[in-house]
Amino acid sequence: MRLTEKVMLMYVLIFLNGCATNERAFCTGWLPIYLERYDLDMIGPNLARDLLKHNKQGEHMCDWQHGKKIK
Repeated sequence: MRLTEKVMLMYVLIFLNGCATNERAFCTGWLPIYLERYDLDMIGPNLARDLLKHNKQGEHMCDWQHGKKIK
């Protein structure tokens, strides 16, 4: 093969590799946030709202189960 053909083949393989994705790969770095009872007295309403949004988004996108802790 000539250099041009090798380069074209390399670009095609790189392009096809980008199409093969793992749907849940973006969830690997994120976990639900759980609070202890004493935390509830310390946080403000804005933080509580943000935590709820985070956990609801995770339930929707990453199939987190409500109330089940992930180890």
